[in-house]
Amino acid sequence: MRIKLRFATEQDAGACAAIYRPYVEKTSVTFEYDPPGREEMARRMAAYGTQFPWIVAESGGQLVGYAYACAHHERAAYQWNADLAVYLREDIRAKGIGRRLYGCPLELLAMQGYCRAIGVVTCPNPASEALHKALGFSTVAVWPHAGYKLGEWHGVQWFTKELAPFTDHPRPPVPVAQLDPQKVRALFEQYGERD
Repeated sequence: MRIKLRFATEQDAGACAAIYRPYVEKTSVTFEYDPPGREEMARRMAAYGTQFPWIVAESGGQLVGYAYACAHHERAAYQWNADLAVYLREDIRAKGIGRRLYGCPLELLAMQGYCRAIGVVTCPNPASEALHKALGFSTVAVWPHAGYKLGEWHGVQWFTKELAPFTDHPRPPVPVAQLDPQKVRALFEQYGERD
């Protein structure tokens, strides 16, 4: 499937909320109970997007998925770690788009100076587990009975991937907007257009 990747804008908030809604209402993939509306999604995009990548995938002029990174923890010593998430429209899952959409922010995070990416996955979730393993993540922990949703308890599996060496005196990661625009554009093209 041919897709175009780009940074999200506030105008994408409604489409991102619509993509996310079925995950909240029908699955335990997310532990949220109430789907956020356009305004809340726009607030999240603005909060994360100043430092971290929030990327959308378009096909035929329509948003078909998005991926974003955010702080793993707010305390300063954690600043070299980033959590990642990816969500696809229901009708385009299992077509390889999630892998491309998740892989792109991994490279952006490395360019920014992050050392580790973290994926938190409700388990069992064979598709997400396979995605993380295919992208070089390893399991560091499994938390049984971590959350209760849709009438049952669900575990959580924590995946991590090293993006850069852990050196003495690391520089703080730079905001995503400070990356070289040509390198970012090349990365979007690398992960985007395909048949």
